[in-house]
Amino acid sequence: MKLHNYKFILAAALTILIIGGVVTLLVLMSPELLKIASGGLPAMNDGNRSWSLSLMGYFKGLCFWSIFIGLAVWLFNQIYYHL
Repeated sequence: MKLHNYKFILAAALTILIIGGVVTLLVLMSPELLKIASGGLPAMNDGNRSWSLSLMGYFKGLCFWSIFIGLAVWLFNQIYYHL
């Protein structure tokens, strides 16, 4: 399979643009909900500003990021093959 450089770059840029737009809209619509949802992230412990991560938090994050990356790659693939 041969990749076309310009299509690849454009598909990557559009994928990031779409994902960034969706995340921005979610933050604008419900900042408190996303603050609660991101509580499992090690960098988001607002209570004592330290890194803390439980085993359950690790597995939740692992599942979330696996699904998120899978969807991002699917979106990238759709954009690339429609260019």
